[in-house]
Amino acid sequence: MDSNVINWNVEQVGNWLKQNELEHHVARFEKEGIDGSVLVDMDEFDFVILEIETCDQASIWELMEWAKERAKNVNIADLLDLNRHDLLHVLEVPMDQIESFEKAIAKLKKN
Repeated sequence: MDSNVINWNVEQVGNWLKQNELEHHVARFEKEGIDGSVLVDMDEFDFVILEIETCDQASIWELMEWAKERAKNVNIADLLDLNRHDLLHVLEVPMDQIESFEKAIAKLKKN
């Protein structure tokens, strides 16, 4: 499995749930198309939408925080594939710095 959570596909997110004894949520996550980029951006409201039981919310929240930390360890190759959403929500780049990051990424792509 890719070490960078943001690159996980829906199946890899399902495997991650299974590995953490949350397999009963796999079908719902798959149905909603939750991949790594969505996973690291989820919040409490998403738990309600996904109908995640209160007893599982703390476990999933803890795992998501772990996933977010791993997503922040982005290498240069991954950086070139990031879009505005990823910059804002995954790397938590402030809105006033997004344009600078996008220009820097574009410059890296040219080289």
